Amino acid sequence: MKSKILIDASGVLKYLLIAGAILLSGYQLLIKPISLSFSIFLLAFTFIFFGLPHGALDHRVEQVSVDKNDWSLADFLKNYFLKILITCVIWLLSPSAGFISFLLFSGYHFGETDLRSPEFRLKPSGILTTLYGLGILGCLLIAQIKDVWGILNFLSPVFAANNILTSTITNLRVFLWSGCFFAVCLISAVCFIKSKALFSVKIRLFIPPLLLLMLYPLPALAAFSFYFGLWHSLHALTHIRGHLNCTTLELVRIAIPFSIISIFGLAVMLVVIYIKSWSPVLITIIFIAALTTPHVGVMTRMYDNS
Repeated sequence: MKSKILIDASGVLKYLLIAGAILLSGYQLLIKPISLSFSIFLLAFTFIFFGLPHGALDHRVEQVSVDKNDWSLADFLKNYFLKILITCVIWLLSPSAGFISFLLFSGYHFGETDLRSPEFRLKPSGILTTLYGLGILGCLLIAQIKDVWGILNFLSPVFAANNILTSTITNLRVFLWSGCFFAVCLISAVCFIKSKALFSVKIRLFIPPLLLLMLYPLPALAAFSFYFGLWHSLHALTHIRGHLNCTTLELVRIAIPFSIISIFGLAVMLVVIYIKSWSPVLITIIFIAALTTPHVGVMTRMYDNS
């Protein structure tokens, strides 16, 4: 009964988010373009209230996923922060290598949340999951590729300064976006065939491609914020609630302590950026990437045990 309730909740969430994306795109196309300040606000709001909390539950997710006799909070935090440190070192040594690894981890994580949702009863390969997630990221970033070049300039100035390469990608953006979109649709179709769920449930595998169409007109930052902060984070929170077998209020209570710690760390980072005059774009992406690395492992073990 509880499983059916979670499946129904996941379905309602998907359709509500599609409606939200339609409204946002309608505003962009029919009223006026979405401003950069709104895009930044959307990213900050969704990251603080949904992105950080779903990562702040990692310790409880891991505790349920593994043998409780072999688990301790101290060991978990030690390994968690070690992975964060290694990620930061990679970024400091080579921002390009850090960015590529971040894309791969994010692609796998996004694909895992969509395809390994318990309602679909699927366990696709890591390669298929990563390709799906990279297709999602490609659609989100390539649609408004000119917005991305400004961000990429902070990560890899040499790449961004290659006018021939960037102009070629810009001119081919519709073709490249179509390729990414086709890959997402194809993988969704393969998973639809393999899924043992009811037809009325597994048809939801095609909602993410529909969402990508709705987000196409939006600025890159707004589209990414909607997908990451709302679609991905809210679905992950739904899956975690089922894994922990708790109510929404209990989930909030569990997430509060480490959410506060993360927000405090973010505030300290912003102060340091201001004092040192560092690039806020680069440091923010490193911050997100550092948190993503250990989080992906925790979520994978959760899905393996679901």
